[in-house]
Order: sequence, then structure tokens, then C-alpha cells
Amino acid sequence: MTTRTMATPPTAKTMKRAKIEIKAIESQYSEGRWSEVRAAIRWSFGGTRVTILEERSALATAHRLVAELLEATPPTEHWNVSTEVTSSYRDITAVRIAIELADGDEREEAAAKALLTSTVGA
Repeated sequence: MTTRTMATPPTAKTMKRAKIEIKAIESQYSEGRWSEVRAAIRWSFGGTRVTILEERSALATAHRLVAELLEATPPTEHWNVSTEVTSSYRDITAVRIAIELADGDEREEAAAKALLTSTVGA
């Protein structure tokens, strides 16, 4: 298991407030195909205002997860992986990690979802 740290160390209280949601996004061009699989990760700092430090720390954590995804991706898959901060407001910071699928069939969607779930720990 990989330990993930943030510049503002998470406490038991803040980690209980972390929320991870993984979902597959259907293709808007091809019926019955998937375009990507996304993980949305939200951290709540329990009333403490989010600063640029927490936002950068969340993005750094997401980049480490992307690196782990790329290392674990089988060489037969041709996926693009990306990450971004999607929200940083009051005491919540959210990031998104996305795997863009090559073919978008059921097998590829299931494999990407399984890999993303095991990597982010959902």
C-alpha cells in the first residue's frame, strides 16, 4: 500500500471527510461505448479555509496517483491519463483523475475502472 501525504498533513478527522467517486463516462459519439473513466476525489478540511498550499498539495497527490496509474497500465492499452483541480472553495478541495479510453468497449471500461479503483483506493 502506498502512503499519500499532503503538505497540510491529514488527520483522522480530515481523512474521514475524503470522498472518492469513480464513474465511467459514455461516449457521445458511439452508442454503447465509453469515452473515459473518472475518479473525483474531494477533501474537506473540517472548517479550515483552503489555501493555495492545500490546493497544490491535492494536485501533487493527484499527480502521484497518475504516475502510479501509468506504471500499472498494461503495455497493450493505449490510454491517456490526466488530472486537474476541479474545485477549491472554502474548506473543500476537489481533483479529477481521468483515463481516456482508446476503444471504449466493455472490456476496456472494466479494466480501466478496476485499475483506477485499485490505485486511488476507492
